[in-house]
Amino acid sequence: MRAIEQSYKNIDGAANNEAENLTLGKEEIERKFTELQDFLSNLSVEDFEIFTEMVNNNQIDLSAIDSYDDLTEAIQRFKATIQDVSSLEDNIKALEDLQKSYDILAGAVDEYNENGYITTKTLEGLLSLGNEYISLLSIENGQLVLNEQALRDMLTAKMQDTQITMLDSVLTEALAAAERDAAAATGGN
Repeated sequence: MRAIEQSYKNIDGAANNEAENLTLGKEEIERKFTELQDFLSNLSVEDFEIFTEMVNNNQIDLSAIDSYDDLTEAIQRFKATIQDVSSLEDNIKALEDLQKSYDILAGAVDEYNENGYITTKTLEGLLSLGNEYISLLSIENGQLVLNEQALRDMLTAKMQDTQITMLDSVLTEALAAAERDAAAATGGN
């Protein structure tokens, strides 16, 4: 009789464990679904276009997504691409800003040396650059001059910062890809 009672207890315990696992599974599925909904609801039109382009260029293979983990990995690759694009856009803007700053400085030099004065519009442009750029200007022998070596040094430093930022972004993505590949090779553990 005790063996039968023990068997019932074992079966009851196993059934309770399975019920608990199903509940945890349902909660996990709901959490993952919520994460996916949040991701999709925060997707901008531009991001969606990039995602579509990545799918069309086979950078994300939707047919290979068999599990939530595969989808999560694809989303992570997508987010990394968005960050890279954003970083590249920031770097391009920084270079455009440098070109604009140089144009303002060179225009001020030309204007002063041709007319003997700077217009209010040019002065506003110079003031918008800030002291870092204005300090590159000086008057020598009655002519406004731009310290081109100091400008080159400043631009070189800014470009190196931009390159370092871009390299850091590339290295971060390469390391993340290597980690994903290593995790995939070891079965995700």
